[in-house]
Amino acid sequence: MGYILGLFLTIMVINNVDSQELKLRKPYSQKNCPATMTNQMKAANILIARKIIRKLENITSVLDCSQPCASDSLCAYFSYHSVNRRCLHFKGLLAEHTIAQLMSDGWRYGRSVNGKIVFYTKLSTCDTEYCQKSCLFDIKEFVDGFIPYGAGNGDQFVREGDDVTDCTPVSGDFPLFTTKGHYRLCISSNGYFTVDTQSFSYTPSLENNAHIMMIPFNADTRSNGSDISFRMTSDPNDMILIDEAIMLSLNRPGYPADYKTKQALLVTNNNIPHYKYSRSNERYHFQTVLATDFTHTFIYMSFDRVDVGGPDNIGFNQPGICTRKFGLKSDGSLVTNSNIGIPGKYVFLAVC
Repeated sequence: MGYILGLFLTIMVINNVDSQELKLRKPYSQKNCPATMTNQMKAANILIARKIIRKLENITSVLDCSQPCASDSLCAYFSYHSVNRRCLHFKGLLAEHTIAQLMSDGWRYGRSVNGKIVFYTKLSTCDTEYCQKSCLFDIKEFVDGFIPYGAGNGDQFVREGDDVTDCTPVSGDFPLFTTKGHYRLCISSNGYFTVDTQSFSYTPSLENNAHIMMIPFNADTRSNGSDISFRMTSDPNDMILIDEAIMLSLNRPGYPADYKTKQALLVTNNNIPHYKYSRSNERYHFQTVLATDFTHTFIYMSFDRVDVGGPDNIGFNQPGICTRKFGLKSDGSLVTNSNIGIPGKYVFLAVC
């Protein structure tokens, strides 16, 4: 009787909302889930429909979907489907298993906070009851838009000083950037990376340089010993977050149709200051991810704060092979612009 009533209510709500989006796949049907859990998953459609305040069609990006929520007090959360280009706006937070059900059907779920997009992401762990008793997954809010970083996530730190560099080993199978056989990557306190060899320049030239080099952003900054962190990772949760961003770029010509990150280097510049104490109030907060499946390497950059601009030399250089600039201005526009539809985020395939 309860199931029949629930089904009736679902049909009524869906008809009232006139929502094709609510015809979700049934991930719970892929396992022999308890009837109570199955009914909870079915009831999730009711919860979704009741909280929808707006539906938009033919939306080209997640940014276009989220923007109305930035100025509408009734629109707390949004969900975007990149394949069918549909957008849903919600008046409140959905239950976790409801969010997981939306995400399992290809929707991105999040909210707009102070002009920034905060997403929910799936986890590789499965600790909640709804996850353990269904084919869904655990989720969490991806708070600051960066891959989790810091000592608690196993990061190392560039030592304190001005124009200093620390290096970390890399696998010879990791393409840096179009060739393999390298053994280390060196992180400069001035924002750039070199491969195999160190550089201590504070404003290196991308074109006229003997080093294999990648510049996500370059300014004359200094390390305090705890504000520039880095780690090599194959953690499944990190891979999920990285691939969610890279996935938004795969429709470009020449990019691989199918890609899954197997290893990545994360470097986070956490509100680092200018080297001059007279300009110590200037801050730079950005993260760079070099991700690979051991065939391709992607460069994924996230910018949260750029107080003062630097040289327009964002890109990479491989002496004797190619120099590639990404065409980005090294100023505050890095925080608001994007090439994947999410403010402050950029993805490039490392090809010449």
